[in-house]
Amino acid sequence: MTNARSNVVIIGAPGVGKSAVLRQAVKKWRQQNKTTGCWRMTAERITAGSKYLGEWEETCESLVEELQAHNGVLWIDDLPRLQHIGGESPEVSVAAFLTPFLQQQRLRLIGEATPQEWDRLRRKLPAFALCFHAVHVPELPIPEVRKVLQQLADYIHTSRKIQLEPRAIDTAFQLLNRFFPHERFPGKAITFLGQCVSDAIAAKRSHIKPRDVIAQFVNQSGMPELFLRDDLHLDQEALRAFFNSRIIGQPAVTEQLCNLVKIFKAGLNNPHKPIATLLFAGPTGVGKTASAKAMADYFFGAGQRRSPLIRIDMSEFQSPYQIQRLLGDGTRAGQLVKEIRERPFSVLLLDEVEKAHPLIFDILLNLLDEGMLTDFYGRSVNFRNTIIIMTSNLGAAERPTIAFQKDPLDTSKYLSAIEDFFRPEFVNRIDHILYFQPLAEAEIGLIARKELEELPLREGFSKRGLTLQFSEPLVAHLVQIGFDARYGARPLQRAIEQIVVNPLARWLLEYPDTAATTLLIDYENGQVRVRERGREGGLGEGAI
Repeated sequence: MTNARSNVVIIGAPGVGKSAVLRQAVKKWRQQNKTTGCWRMTAERITAGSKYLGEWEETCESLVEELQAHNGVLWIDDLPRLQHIGGESPEVSVAAFLTPFLQQQRLRLIGEATPQEWDRLRRKLPAFALCFHAVHVPELPIPEVRKVLQQLADYIHTSRKIQLEPRAIDTAFQLLNRFFPHERFPGKAITFLGQCVSDAIAAKRSHIKPRDVIAQFVNQSGMPELFLRDDLHLDQEALRAFFNSRIIGQPAVTEQLCNLVKIFKAGLNNPHKPIATLLFAGPTGVGKTASAKAMADYFFGAGQRRSPLIRIDMSEFQSPYQIQRLLGDGTRAGQLVKEIRERPFSVLLLDEVEKAHPLIFDILLNLLDEGMLTDFYGRSVNFRNTIIIMTSNLGAAERPTIAFQKDPLDTSKYLSAIEDFFRPEFVNRIDHILYFQPLAEAEIGLIARKELEELPLREGFSKRGLTLQFSEPLVAHLVQIGFDARYGARPLQRAIEQIVVNPLARWLLEYPDTAATTLLIDYENGQVRVRERGREGGLGEGAI
């Protein structure tokens, strides 16, 4: 740290050990230079609390003077972030302001960056980048990674009295290698095993076994053990039954979704792309959103506290300036970037994708092809553990959403409309186009019953221990008024709220002591009637 370029940046992929290299270097340097010191902080702290023009510049000048007085070195955790704070562009940022101090050797900085972040910084502020000596840190070979993890296990046993079994380390290595190929060892393994240790301490366990590692991975990803253990076999009948219970009247769609599950279970999906990229084509209200929810629950519904379905209405991004809301700008993270960073294991539903501005399709090209997206700061966002589903009504104009007789679906008109609207390179990046056919009247009845069966799960019913039974006349009435030729089964939920839930709410307010009993909800003479053993009432008009 005494040559002309005494500022050092450690460059490497996430997880290769950049911070560990810097810590060791600083430790050795302190031993050799007893009269100097190293201060560590984030880039944001430099401008924190600055409200007025010129205030953060004064903070920077004071910081430089203080470091000079103590012959100190400043370690910035997120060094590339300096080009994004202070001003509206890199040319008037903190990094640009500090460049003269670095050139005059009045300030010494150290930090770390990924190759992508450093390349971006070099393009934006070459003078700032030239002040640094770049040290590249490659990923450790597998034998060295295993030595590091064994050293970690020895340290945990010595310091925490917790035995990390070798088979548990192997299980963690295999899971991380498959599901986080974009991150690097040993960092990702150290972080993950550290979480396993925290759980073991909380549960007062003295051993960490393979099952504990799998349980931790389920909690983080929401994936069922079926996908994480090779010794568990896929029950194809149970798989088909799951999707058939969630998706009504779309046998071809459920079959294709089952095939995607089989491919993923066999480990044959491309690890360098999203798990699957799907386009759901068909009229409104025939089950496209319900199918996306079913996929989210099957793949990622086992452990996550938040919903594994991320839904973005693409009709809200019809103008070029709205792209910043999706990807982010210098002040905040975009909706898409923020959601996937928080829930990398999820189903991303881009609803009515054709309504978005064409520039967004260009942005999605690389995402669909490589499963990676670069945000405003040059940081990579990983979509490779995500299922991307786009919905579209293209080709559905003037087509009914209800069919009283099921005929083979003519997909050519849908495909023609899709190919006419999207560029060929965009369509070519879609793994599968799934076509949804119109619903038959009997299937609307099945959907109505399915929605009604979910009502007892609501808190107001479950906490009272109430069982609900619905008569056939009620279901028939809901089918009649809850289905619209233009919107399919979508109005059905609103009809259930108005015709069933509202009368039930009034009935329960009238009889607040009702508990641990069965209520029969019927439709008679234009009214919804609620009956209980020994008690009955006629409440609410049947018409909306």
